[in-house]
Amino acid sequence: MNRGEAVVTFRHLPTIEMWKMRVEYNGDYIDGVKLSLGTMHFRHKNWPFDIALLATDSSGIDPYRADDFATGRCELYMITPEEMIEIRGGRCTVMDTFYRDYRLTVGIGNQAVIIEPPFTVSFKALETVDKKSLGKLSVSINGLKPSTRLQLVKAEDDDKYIPIKLEIGYDGKLRQVFQGSVKSGAVKREGPIHVLSLECEDGGHDYINAFTSRTVRGKEQVIDSVLQDMPNTKKGAVTSQQQLVRPKSIGWSFKQNYQ
Repeated sequence: MNRGEAVVTFRHLPTIEMWKMRVEYNGDYIDGVKLSLGTMHFRHKNWPFDIALLATDSSGIDPYRADDFATGRCELYMITPEEMIEIRGGRCTVMDTFYRDYRLTVGIGNQAVIIEPPFTVSFKALETVDKKSLGKLSVSINGLKPSTRLQLVKAEDDDKYIPIKLEIGYDGKLRQVFQGSVKSGAVKREGPIHVLSLECEDGGHDYINAFTSRTVRGKEQVIDSVLQDMPNTKKGAVTSQQQLVRPKSIGWSFKQNYQ
């Protein structure tokens, strides 16, 4: 499906840091995402679309006047309540585009934070069955609010468990390409944008923090026994295994072996 994208650029901005905008489409409100200083980005599933732009104060409660505009060029007039200055001269462009969709789900405390377009996300994922390597995901996210990105900052030796899942596709049809946990997270600034970079591993948290010491009688029991000590790891497809001649003791601790 083709979608509509509206990018509004302002020549003048209020001095306040917190400001918010949204578009109205047939009575539906679509929040805008601030990409950079003076630029707002809107997307909608239907194209072309006529939109009316509304500005709100920093509290996000009371809407203030903004002229209606249609697809194509526009002139925007916005009055900020704090300083009562008028912002003139917006430019709106609309493009017919075919988008790749994605959904990044991150667990913070007891809540699942879902990151979807139009947030800018770049990623590189590696899934492997190599016994010497875990599945990995490197992902960068632009423009998250401070309270969210600070909760995702994590050192490698921090025991904090942050589950993460990435789904990608087209036209809303998404397929999971990675599920694991955040190994480390850091924030850097690129101009006016704060970029959160996450390094993730499939099963990495349990692999590093779990401790196993058990006795088993069959090879199939080895996996089931180890998984009892890895609460965040699920059993995948396993080939059939022969029975052991005698019971065998297994023991493993990444921290004791490598730290």
